[in-house]
Amino acid sequence: MRQGGQQGEFIIFSKETQGKSGRKVFINTGLIPVFMTLINPDTFDGTAITKQIVALKGIAGGLQSCSNLKSAFEHMILIKHVQIFYKIIQDGPVKAGVYITNIRPAYSRDTNQAGLYNVNPLSGSSHASITHCPNSYIDSKYNFAAINGASEGIEEAANNIYKTNIPKTDYGDKQGFSLFYNPTHFVNDLGVWITPALKTHDPESAAKKLVEVFIDTSKHRRIMGKSKKLSWLIFGNGVKLLEMALNSIPAGLSERKDLLEQHKFQIVDPSTDPGLVLRRLNKLGAQFDDQPVLATSKMSRASAINMAISRNNISGEIKELSKSQNKDYSGAALSFLNGTHDASKTFSKAHNSMHLPRHYTFEEIVKQAKGMYKW
Repeated sequence: MRQGGQQGEFIIFSKETQGKSGRKVFINTGLIPVFMTLINPDTFDGTAITKQIVALKGIAGGLQSCSNLKSAFEHMILIKHVQIFYKIIQDGPVKAGVYITNIRPAYSRDTNQAGLYNVNPLSGSSHASITHCPNSYIDSKYNFAAINGASEGIEEAANNIYKTNIPKTDYGDKQGFSLFYNPTHFVNDLGVWITPALKTHDPESAAKKLVEVFIDTSKHRRIMGKSKKLSWLIFGNGVKLLEMALNSIPAGLSERKDLLEQHKFQIVDPSTDPGLVLRRLNKLGAQFDDQPVLATSKMSRASAINMAISRNNISGEIKELSKSQNKDYSGAALSFLNGTHDASKTFSKAHNSMHLPRHYTFEEIVKQAKGMYKW
């Protein structure tokens, strides 16, 4: 029942796709963490997605699917909030059938552009006002800045951070912050896939814009005599945009040990291992929060899976900061390990499910790891 895959093995998706009616539908076991991140079978949408995957046995490659420009045998179908990538094998050394090779978040119709926005208290409302910042720097009146993770749009991103993560002033007043907006669809690299929507925003350009913000903000704060560091909060997949920005710093500036000395960082519930980002920030002179990487109870499944896999490495990177920051981060490293213990335990359960006996289908393996859905 199993076929070898690059990152796992291809097994039958469910008992309904064993080939008794229609094509067999296989899926790579390496997609278990991704599947569990994006799809909860206990919800209405999760059930609908599962049914559509089963339906690939009869309609795979039909009019509702998108085709790859480079290969007529590769297809992609949009189902609710996910993209299902698959190949159709007719004959040859590999068993005929539909092979699901990847699962990704679906394209978002978010029309807000990446860039700086000022988020300020709105009189008489629990929500904040959001205005586009015309400058390439963050005004020195702000003590906090943020890069959001996945969200439905800029209003949700800004208000969630405003209500939950921005502290009040010493006088008990609400304070604003600067948001570098990270559109949700930056998570999704459509590449050469033909889709109904045009890709109008470019993550690479946004990364370069973020570098400009770092540099110009540092200059502005020096000119204004601002001694307090600008505290950055980096949420979820915002760490990916930050990493892209750090990698795009011009060669003439990339070795400056004071480039980011006006900035202080905390990474919250990262959806990818932030180890390299921590090192790069440290090398560029940035400072860090008392808890450089924070795991919260509100972490997404993507973040929980990432931190479960990478927790020991992340903890080691946090502790390593002690050598150059003139501060002992061993307590922060231990706190991070404690905060990700449950996620690690649950992920191990899912990972071990990959090695269950041969007669298990992918759907049954996911059910074996049902604890993942309690996050």
